[in-house]
Formats: sequence, structure tokens, C-alpha cells
Amino acid sequence: MAKYYIAALLFRVVLPAGLLLSIALRPFGLSVIYLLLYLLAPLVIVPDTQTFSGGCRTYLLLTLILSFLLLLTHAAWHSVLAAFAPYGSLLKDYPIIQKIGHNLGLVSYAGIDPQMAVHYLAPELVMSGVSLLVYLLVKKLLTRNETGLHKKDSKHQRYPLLTSAGKYVCLFLIMFSGIMRPSISSGIYFLVFMGAATAWAVGRPLEKGFAVVSRCVMAIMAVHIAILVAYQCSWLIEIYPPEMDFARYFGLTKLVSINETTPTSFTYEVTRDQWATIASPLVILLTYFILAIETRELFKPKLIKSMSPSKRWSSIRSGSQSKQLHQDSTGSVVIPDEESAIEGENTLLDDIVAAIVDFFQVLVRSSYIATTITMMAWSIMFHSWLTFVFLMWANIVWLCQDQRSFMLKTSPVLVCYAMLLLLTQYIYGMNLLETELPSNITEVNLRQIGVGRSEGEPCVPLLIKSLFTCMFWVTLRQRVQEIRQRRQSAVITDMAAPLQLTVSAAASGEYDTQLGAIHKLRHTLQYFNV
Repeated sequence: MAKYYIAALLFRVVLPAGLLLSIALRPFGLSVIYLLLYLLAPLVIVPDTQTFSGGCRTYLLLTLILSFLLLLTHAAWHSVLAAFAPYGSLLKDYPIIQKIGHNLGLVSYAGIDPQMAVHYLAPELVMSGVSLLVYLLVKKLLTRNETGLHKKDSKHQRYPLLTSAGKYVCLFLIMFSGIMRPSISSGIYFLVFMGAATAWAVGRPLEKGFAVVSRCVMAIMAVHIAILVAYQCSWLIEIYPPEMDFARYFGLTKLVSINETTPTSFTYEVTRDQWATIASPLVILLTYFILAIETRELFKPKLIKSMSPSKRWSSIRSGSQSKQLHQDSTGSVVIPDEESAIEGENTLLDDIVAAIVDFFQVLVRSSYIATTITMMAWSIMFHSWLTFVFLMWANIVWLCQDQRSFMLKTSPVLVCYAMLLLLTQYIYGMNLLETELPSNITEVNLRQIGVGRSEGEPCVPLLIKSLFTCMFWVTLRQRVQEIRQRRQSAVITDMAAPLQLTVSAAASGEYDTQLGAIHKLRHTLQYFNV
């Protein structure tokens, strides 16, 4: 089994890391092929002794062959340049060949900076070595006739706890993908994040529906990142410069800046105020990869062979306090046995999960306090008339006698108001001109009201406000859960009512019979005494 996990590490970590490094070293030209291989990587299942001869082996061979073909392309390119002496004179005689080669990532090394030569050639060297190493090691690990290497229950979720935690990781990664560089395309990710978080807050489970939406987001991400990498070609930038409306609206930015004096040299567009330009594609690629793995697990049915540690602990904790009532086909109320609810003894994993569950239960139960503090922090960090509402709201909560009840009842309005502020902040974080989205209207400074462009990267205030809103969503979820618990208690009470009436009637009839017997005995004794 250890060999299977080593193969999974090579396939899920080492190979994608090599592809990602190759794309980062030269984010244009032939690196589009590495991008396509990266997008296919999480869609292929982890190889084992049963599946290695199928699609996984085909993918590894495809990666290996394409890497060596691109390396041979470099060798052929420089062989042709060397054939026309002196080396590189062909490009001077035919500038069109130089331009096409530069857009593909093929340049002459005559007089080039050694560091630039590494950037142009290293992707092929890295991927040729990594793909060959991964293929040989995986083949060696999985082609032996050993019985313990294949996965068990591949049709079901193997690690439900990790799958449950992975949903929230995916949710936050989608948020990061949307806020790193606000635009129309990234706005789709941000809207999906807000919609999924709101659905979770109102009690909807993040299961197969969330997986379907995530697969749609993956398709959009694949197209988005492919267009962004293809946009780095110099002729596309000349046709659609980043200053054009189309490029600004859809977030088409330059990842590299070409030196005008030496076109073969480029530098990354990384400055203190524009670091998110480079970080955004990396976050999108990471989000795509994690979403592909998580959605694959979400589409699998859960394995119901034993109770999960968290539910088992909840059953143990609540088993001595309350019992669930069920109603059979005849309408009678059935109280289940205590032995049927609990299987086995507690393990170390149960204790760890129980501690985590207890911590989060305490956090959720006291979420109204954290929400009140969050409202005050929001109003202080981003002081304006719109955030002044949060400060007044928090003061009203502190003045109420039942603070928790008031906060839970007003949580739906609080969430809607916070989401409205988030959308406003996102729109003003986009790359829009002052004429398109003014900061002043009729001599009124919109920044004082709470609407305006932020200084520095727009992702920073968006991240802070999104995290604040997450606390509001937790409070709303607590409100929905308490409403459902009251409804369930009412249903259980209605189900138990016939049982109570039957027991009461039976007890009353037995009492009347005993009372009648006592009266007869008293009359008999009185008769004999007389």
C-alpha cells in the first residue's frame, strides 16, 4: 500500500509541479502545451495495478513524448540557425521568422543573457527529466504482481473527513481566484463563491450540486487561463493592448514585459503594487487542480459501512440525554435500543475529531459575539457612512436584553447588506477608468459614503471584507439550524402525543378499577361490623 501512495505523490504532486514550473519559466509560446497537460492531469485517476495500463499510462506517455518532441524542436531550431553561418544570421535576413520563433519561445542564443537562455530552454529540460522520472518510477512501482497496491473501494469516498474539509478549501480557493484580479471573468468565480457560501448558510449541503457548479467553474478557468497565456504573444498584445476596453474588462494583463532594445529578453511584471498580476494565474491553476480532485470525490457515493467519528461522538454525547422517536407503519411510536446507535469503542481518531467538533460547536454557538465584534472591526477599518451602519447595528445588539436572539433574527438582513457592500467593492476594484466609474458625483466624494477605489491592490480589502462576511454566514447558518431544530422537536412532540394519550388513558382506567375495588371492600367491612 505504501507503494501506491508513493505513486500517487509522484502523479499528483511531482508531475504537476514540473508542469507548473515550466509554465512559470516561460509563460507564453510552446508553454501552452504544458498548460494543456496540466489541465488534463487532475482529470486522470491516480494509477494503481489495475488502472495503470489504461488512461494513466497513456497520459504519462503523452507527457513524456511531447516533452521530448519540444526538446527536439529546440535542437532542430538551433541546428538550422547554425547551418546558416554565422549563427543567427537567418533571423536577421528574415525578421518574420524571428517574430514567429519569439512568439513560440524559440530565439537565437547569440549575444543573449545566460539567464534568458535558461528561461527559454529550461521548461523542456525540466519536463523531459520529470516526465521520464515519473513514468519509470510509477511503472516500476505498479507493474509488479503484488496484491496490496490497488485501491479499495475506488467507487466510494475513501476519506469522507478530508472530502468534507476539502469543500471549504475549494470554496476559499474560488474566492481567492475571484478577488486577485477583479474583472468580468474573475467576477464569475466571486459570484460562485458568494452563492455557494449563502447556500451553505441557509442549510443547503455542499454535495453533488456544488460539484456540478465547480466543474462548470473549472471549464471557465481552463478557457480563462489558456486565453491569458496565449495573450502573452507579442502580436496579440500589439493588436489588443492591455489599455483597450476589452482587455481591461476581461482582465487580460501582461505577465511579462519584453525589452524593446533586445526583444529576446523579458522580465516579469512584478512590482510592489502589482504583485497580484502574477499571483492570479497561479491561484487559478491551483484552484482548478484542487477542484478537479475534490469534485471527483463528491460525485462518489458515501460508504455507509460504519458511522463517521464525528457522528459517532455526537451519538455518544447525546445518547444518554435524548433518544430519537420513530413511527412505524401502524402509527405506533418506537424508541430504538441504545445498543443499535453505537458501534465499537472510541479510538484516538474519535477523540481528536470530537475535540475539533466541540471547538467548532462552541464557536458556532457563540458566533453572535464574534459577529458583533466583526461588525465593529469592519466599521473601524473601512470607516464611511455605509459601514457606520455596522457600528450602530453592533451597539443596538449590545443594548438588547437577549443579544443572541436579536443577532440571529437580523442575520439575514446583515448577510444581504454585507454582500451588497462586497459587490460594490468588487466593481470599484476592476480596472475601470474614472470616466467609466467616477469617484465623485456632483461634487460628492463617494469615498466618504463608502464607495470608491482602494489604494494599492484591490484584492486586499476584498479579502478582509470577504472574511468578515464569512462570520455573518456562520451566524445565519446558526439561525437556520435552530429553526430546523424547533421544527423537528415539534414533529417529535406530535408523534409522541398518541403514545402519551394511550399511556394516560391506560393509567386512568387502571386507577378507576382499583378505586372501585376499594369501595366494595369498605362496604363489605361496614356490613359485617353492623
